[in-house]
Amino acid sequence: MARPEAGRAQTTDFEARTRDSGKPARPFEFTRKRTPMQSSQGVVRLCALRSLLRDQELNAEIAENNIAEYAENGSPKWVTSCVANDANANPRPETARKGATQCTIPFCLRVENGGKGGSLSSSARGKKTLVSCLFLVVATAAIYGQLAHHSFINYDDQDYVTRNAHVQAGLSWQTFTWALTATDADNWHPLTWISHALDFQLYGLNAPGHHLTSLFFHVLNVVILFLLLLRVTGAMERSLLVAALFALHPLNVESVAWVAERKNVLSTLFFLLALGAYGWYARSPNLKRYLALAGLFVLGLASKPMVITLPFVLLLLDFWPLKRIQECSQPSAIRSKKRKNRGAEDIVSEPESAFTEVPLLRLVLEKLLLLAFCVGSAVLTIVAQRGAIRSVDYLPVGLRLENVICAYAVYIWKAFLPVRLVPFYPYAEIAMWELGLAALFLLAVSAAVWNQRFARRYLITGWLWYLGTLVPVIGLVQVGDQAVEDR
Repeated sequence: MARPEAGRAQTTDFEARTRDSGKPARPFEFTRKRTPMQSSQGVVRLCALRSLLRDQELNAEIAENNIAEYAENGSPKWVTSCVANDANANPRPETARKGATQCTIPFCLRVENGGKGGSLSSSARGKKTLVSCLFLVVATAAIYGQLAHHSFINYDDQDYVTRNAHVQAGLSWQTFTWALTATDADNWHPLTWISHALDFQLYGLNAPGHHLTSLFFHVLNVVILFLLLLRVTGAMERSLLVAALFALHPLNVESVAWVAERKNVLSTLFFLLALGAYGWYARSPNLKRYLALAGLFVLGLASKPMVITLPFVLLLLDFWPLKRIQECSQPSAIRSKKRKNRGAEDIVSEPESAFTEVPLLRLVLEKLLLLAFCVGSAVLTIVAQRGAIRSVDYLPVGLRLENVICAYAVYIWKAFLPVRLVPFYPYAEIAMWELGLAALFLLAVSAAVWNQRFARRYLITGWLWYLGTLVPVIGLVQVGDQAVEDR
């Protein structure tokens, strides 16, 4: 494709429109005008080919045709047009990556929604993100600030802090070696012990200090969750809503307000960081990024073995939103139908993948090291909990399976109606109608999300995430006497 010769006047429809509008020309901003079946809002950045670029001197007519072609082949179909903007504006070159091709564009694509759309600069979006983070911090601190007046309780806090001589020794070499080998409180979680020892060295037996440390980790988790969701979906308001629910939901109170449950907020921190590290690794797989992911996973396991399900979660992320699984590529018929009918919701929730598709076997193999860590953590956990694991004579398999089915339904019920929460839920007889209703609910949801596995991948990803991450604590291997827990 020939570029316009330097110094030669180029007359185009674009220039005519610019001249008629009375506004001086500047680097071009391309506006996507929606078709009747499409609607969206916000900023959509598109990458053009290198051959289209010539600093900020670009033949508008050629650019318009090629950008429209790229939009048709590389992203949802849009009617693309070229418009002039105020000469005082100074768009910053943006970079994008699709496959192995990387290019720089000195313009942006702005989505117009019903003629009222407007461009949102990166600085404005950054300010909105910062304000959202501050809102989450302030809201969470306002609700949990009362922890500054709370004390220890006589339910496990004595094992973790108030009567634990090793923790009260503070940070020392002896504390580190003890933490690495200790199975006190029926757990192997050395990083949690070190966290409590650090708190004791800072605050002694001043309970508010221990509580505020847990609150700090919780606030950090809330902000990280918001940023991860925003990065994945690009949906500011929905990401903020989900993070706020996580921050303030009553089912998370025990993990934050109970000193003995420091392991929950600490393991969640490394779990979320590992998810972010995996996205970083998936964009450009290399040894350094993989070791960062593995290191965060080990720290999570050393906080609480609950994060043992991370490799399973990463495979779900490969399905959506990363879309790295080659065997799960969307069938062409469904893809074609969705392009014709999808609206704003699907556009936001089903972004085009910028990651390379690879065979499923390769994705499983790249997680072998993580799976090896899982095996090691499982062995250490079984050894640590050997005194708390209940035998099948104590709790028969049939009773456990009934409780598993009901527990999955109960947790969803509590998520929507968090009332009558207590620290301990003993096993109780389950009525047949309750068991049948819970089983029917689980089957109905599973069938519904399976039917939408390609049209709305996020549904089956979320459902399998929920089912899978609860496996370690759902009661198949019963540790303790509780039927369910509020944490």
